[in-house]
This record gives sequence, C-alpha cells and structure tokens, in this order.
Amino acid sequence: MPLDQDRNPNFLVMQAAGAAGRFAGTVLDDFGKSPKADRNNIQPRVGFVYDVRGNARDVVRAGWGSIRTSRTRTRTPSMPRLMRLAAVGIVFLASNPAGILKPDGSFFRASDPLSTIAAQNLVNTSLPPLGGQVQSPRLEQPYTRQANVGWSHQLDSSTALTVDAVRADGRNVNTRLRINQLVNGRRYSADLAIQPNSNQFRVALSKGTSLYEALVIGLNRRMSHRLDVSASYTLANARSIIGSSADETDANLVQDVANPFGAVQDAPLTRSGARHRVAITGIVEAPFGIDVAPIFLYQSALPTHSFEGLDLNADGNNNDKTATAYRYTGLNADGTAAFKDIGPCETVNCSWRAP
Repeated sequence: MPLDQDRNPNFLVMQAAGAAGRFAGTVLDDFGKSPKADRNNIQPRVGFVYDVRGNARDVVRAGWGSIRTSRTRTRTPSMPRLMRLAAVGIVFLASNPAGILKPDGSFFRASDPLSTIAAQNLVNTSLPPLGGQVQSPRLEQPYTRQANVGWSHQLDSSTALTVDAVRADGRNVNTRLRINQLVNGRRYSADLAIQPNSNQFRVALSKGTSLYEALVIGLNRRMSHRLDVSASYTLANARSIIGSSADETDANLVQDVANPFGAVQDAPLTRSGARHRVAITGIVEAPFGIDVAPIFLYQSALPTHSFEGLDLNADGNNNDKTATAYRYTGLNADGTAAFKDIGPCETVNCSWRAP
C-alpha cells in the first residue's frame, strides 16, 4: 500500500501545487496524482543451456528477464522509519539537546519502544513537520532487468574456459533530491509554503536509472597435480544518473536542479565503476599435509567527483564539477597527491582515483 502522508502538510502543499500544474513536465510531475500502490513487481525468468557438440565440451548458456526488485537502500540506516516519521508530520515537543524526554522525565533511549513517547507527538497538521521531506505518491520499488549469454569450453579433463557477457539495467532507482536549490537567485520552490523553505527540503522519487555491462573471462582448473586454480578477468561499465552507486539515494552531486537527471549526471559509479578487475585464487597441496591457498585481487581505479569548491553556478551548493578531469598518479616527495590532466570533465565523477 502507498504510504499515507495526509498528515504531512508539506505533502499536501506539494500535491496541491502538482494538481495546479506547477510541476508539469518536470521530475516532480507525480505530485498532484492520487497515491498508487506499486503492484507490478512481477519477476519472470527464462533461460537455456545448449550442448553444442553433444559431448559437454562446448556449452552455450543464456538468460533474460531476471527482473529483481529490492528494498530501497539509503545512506541512513534507519531511513525507512525516518521517512514514515516525516510522512505523518511527527515532531517531538519535549526535547532538548541532551535527548527526548519521556513523560516520567527520563530520557528516551534507542532501545525503548516508540510508544513511550507517543503522547508527545504533535498531531496539529497546521504546523510543519520537523523533517522537510516528502515522498512521491507514486514511489515504486527499484528493480533490475538482467540478461546474460555465455560459453564454456573444456580444455582438458580438469580445466575449463568460460566467457560470459552480462547486462543489468536498473530502473526506478530511488533518490532523495534537494529540489529547493537556487535558480537564478531564487529558491526553486520559493513560491510554495513548504517547511523548511531551504535546500534542506528533500523529495523521494523513483526515477533514477543505472546500467551495468561486463565481459567476464574465467579459467577454472580443478585439483590436478596438487594444484587447484580459479582465475577471472572482468571488463565492466557501470553508470547511473543519480550521482553515486546504483543502489544509493545520494543526490548531492546534482549540477542543475531544473534538470537533475540530465546528461551531466550520467556518470560512472563511485563504488563499482572500476573498468578492470582480476581475481585469482588457488589451492596448492604442499608437503606434510599443508594446503597453501593464495588469493590475488586487483581492481583498476574507481571514479571520483572532482569539484571546484566554489559555487560557480550560484545554486547554493559547492559541488560544481571541474572543467578538467584528473587521474591520480601517486605521491610527490613531500607526500602530497600527484595527478595528471586526462581531458575535459563532461560529467560528475569524471576523475579517477588510485587502482
């Protein structure tokens, strides 16, 4: 069922503005529509395996449509609870910098049930909630559409080579946009009676997308002549339009609040955007019954956002990307970071860290 936000005055303001056409043609166009449950989370699967020569030495396999839904993940561990608190406009009145007071005068602890402070909740809907955030009335579960095709070839009785191509398209990726940035010197939502009417006001939407593509080459040798080895190389492309990882709600890298999912946001992922990965594991049967199991892992550089530290576009955020992209190259003699220019910076997360 959709979250009931009827006691959140911010939500009522957003709904009224949406119904009046205030958000037509923008990423906020769901506001003004009636809340709707997300009931289309079907998860079909289809796949096949084909033995090319009939001797199990060459096998082709493929799969498609592995639609997988997942819970919304955020940077805040207790975010599902916080979203519900904001949705009903709860404000704790009997509080001070040391904590929230219960009716008996003691301080509320994280281990106490919320019912011990329920009597202190503000229920006057004419007053704004403490947290300035609302969620779309049409919020949906994020999901991925997955496809893969692969080939396995037996080299000898103990060794096989595998090659797989995989693709995962993320849809309805959840994000919390700071929609109230400055645009031409004025708050984007300055005309609305939202509280707080600042850049701290956030809106939860499910309009983000992501893409993961990879070619994975593997070599597997089961125990033979006292040696067992598994090795893989992955060439990958991982991108998203929400500024950070595909499963996060980080929207702090938005460059233009009027176009928060524009081309400049379609960028490599800061946690999974490495182009190359190598993994080698093995088991060596040494003398005296000793097994040696080495593990080698390599990952090429992850992307990172390089910013000027100045509010160049005057939107109230010091997150403006640099004009040039950079690659970290090591440390100078004095311990400072060394880097080189690698061309123009076209998107957020355009620079690269160390491998």
